[in-house]
Amino acid sequence: MVRGRLLRKGGVVLTAKQPLGLKPRYIAEAPRMYEIKDAVVRYMDAGLPVPTEWLAEYNELAERRECG
Repeated sequence: MVRGRLLRKGGVVLTAKQPLGLKPRYIAEAPRMYEIKDAVVRYMDAGLPVPTEWLAEYNELAERRECG
């Protein structure tokens, strides 16, 4: 099967279906935001310092979400 082209098979014209692409970034990143948020809450509940990398990543994802 050839992507995005018409194929002939036994006198019948078939349309080749394109392969599945990517999820939009905002959909793929949403679960990561929830994972970070949950991890931050767990660390806070345990009285541990929250790694600044987590906060920076969360803020970056949130900013992208606002602009998109």
